[in-house]
Amino acid sequence: MTVAQAVVVGLILGSAGSAGANEILVDEPEEVEGTEDCIYLRMLRRTEVLDDRNILFEMTGGKIYRNFLPRRCHSLSNRESFMYESRASRLCRSDRIRVIDSMSMGAGMSGPSCALGKFYPVSENEVKAMKEQIRVAKEAGITSPDPE
Repeated sequence: MTVAQAVVVGLILGSAGSAGANEILVDEPEEVEGTEDCIYLRMLRRTEVLDDRNILFEMTGGKIYRNFLPRRCHSLSNRESFMYESRASRLCRSDRIRVIDSMSMGAGMSGPSCALGKFYPVSENEVKAMKEQIRVAKEAGITSPDPE
């Protein structure tokens, strides 16, 4: 790691902010009021992949949830799209998503399958802070490690 990368890591890890905003998106956020094990699919407006461990779920009414995956989902951030199957009207913690590999869509193949984590409510300011942390880390060549 270069000195510049070490400085960036130090700034990101040491940055102050509201809950969930100072973890460089590696550590599981603290459970706060409104943390959910499941979300209703009929309320889901759109999703946004932040990196291989974090997905934003935007709901009708403007509520946003950050799903922190228990393990890194390899190639999720490269593909930025995934699919899921739900036997119910909800998407829940431990449900599996599958990364869509656009290179092999016609061949019936897809990317890795990964489990979802809890759904943590986040504000628009927290979303902006997370995106900035990821941008700075990527510019410095820093990737989110897998937990041990």
